[in-house]
Amino acid sequence: MDPKHLPQALRRMVLAAILCGAGAVHARESAVDVLEIPGAGPVLLALPHSPDPVPVVVVVPDPAGADQRARAYTERLNAQGIATIEIRPGADAAFSAEVLAQRFGRLLRALIADRRFDARRVAVLGFGRGARIALSGAAGLPVAALYPGCAPLRAPGTGRALVLEAGSAPGPQGDCAAFRAALGGRLTHHRYATATYAWDFADAARLAASPGQPAPDAEGRVLVRPDPRVTEDAVGRVVHFMTEVLDTQPAEPGRE
Repeated sequence: MDPKHLPQALRRMVLAAILCGAGAVHARESAVDVLEIPGAGPVLLALPHSPDPVPVVVVVPDPAGADQRARAYTERLNAQGIATIEIRPGADAAFSAEVLAQRFGRLLRALIADRRFDARRVAVLGFGRGARIALSGAAGLPVAALYPGCAPLRAPGTGRALVLEAGSAPGPQGDCAAFRAALGGRLTHHRYATATYAWDFADAARLAASPGQPAPDAEGRVLVRPDPRVTEDAVGRVVHFMTEVLDTQPAEPGRE
């Protein structure tokens, strides 16, 4: 059940269990709530129950705001015992790329000091412009970047990287080749030839009102066409990458 539908008292109990690192939650289930991280703003935390510090994936959304794109990925990661912490827009429907980059850096610093998380096993998942921010500001951490566009990065800061690219990425394919070359041998790359930017877009109401969304690396807007088949494949690739770089044993399907 979505935490926003829980009674307030029960939400407080769930949050207390998170903060104490305890609670009668099944090992493959996660306690979920929206928290305020000093300096980093509101985040959506999903924390698998574990007596030990857990690996964590920081989710950097598009600056356009929360639109449920990350949910398919985070739920699968949580099932593997990996915590996820997603930057949320707060009171505003959207935030600038500059503000998002600042909050991302502050959140990374806060995680290192948080004993609920294993500071040796931190990775980043980014969407669109959020993927570009992750690739530039990850300070050597592994990054899975979804449809980041092809404009050159000023200073790639990632360690290992998985880049999943839309076939209709803005800009000429030569730009995409240069973008990939800048990441060097640290890169695992896959291009979905028929997919558009934001193939995993899940906010039907927003998409109906505006089928074009801001381009990740340029001015203007790009077409969005949700593709469940591509989304499922992308989720599998992201989870495989994360379990590998975080040294997490994948859970067997159908088992707790």
